[in-house]
Amino acid sequence: MKTAHAILMFSLLCLTACASVQIDKKGAFPFRAAFEIEGTVEGKPLGFSGALLADSADNAVAQIYGPGGIAVYTVRINGRSISVTDSWNAPVMDFKLPINGIAGIFAGIAPSGFKYSKNISNECKKVSYIWGYVILDAESMPLQMRINDKEPVKADFRTSSGGIDLMIERGSDNFVLHINVIEGGRWNYADSKVQDMREKDNLE
Repeated sequence: MKTAHAILMFSLLCLTACASVQIDKKGAFPFRAAFEIEGTVEGKPLGFSGALLADSADNAVAQIYGPGGIAVYTVRINGRSISVTDSWNAPVMDFKLPINGIAGIFAGIAPSGFKYSKNISNECKKVSYIWGYVILDAESMPLQMRINDKEPVKADFRTSSGGIDLMIERGSDNFVLHINVIEGGRWNYADSKVQDMREKDNLE
């Protein structure tokens, strides 16, 4: 159970670390999506699914499903604050992240607070923070992210038939967050050639 909590927090932290740019939010909200997380953490295979509803870049509610599709955890995002309750509505954890607009990243809207940016190709720009960097495409969609730490976190965003896949690596841990869009979001702006761009250009 503790490992599942750690994965949930790690996923949220990784998803919130994208830079602010001027983008068109029309039609992005409400954003509804189903998601699945699968991978290996601390040498153990893990996987769970859930659903997300975001009504703005600052507010969202997600449910984590257990066996039989029963909601076993509810995650509420309000600004920078994250709260998790169990199926009995008892508190499990509460924490804050340093970036506003956390919920928006699920919809493809990068939070505010970038440090500085520079173009690294005709198609991409790199936005640097004190904690690392994020690379955005021509439509300001996230392509890649790195969080500097004792064990750096690397994340790649890739388009899928239903939405977006976020592939995360940290040391020996690696997992994929599959986001299947039901309504809203900006992922339709994602460049279908992003993988070719990664192969052609040295994004780091």
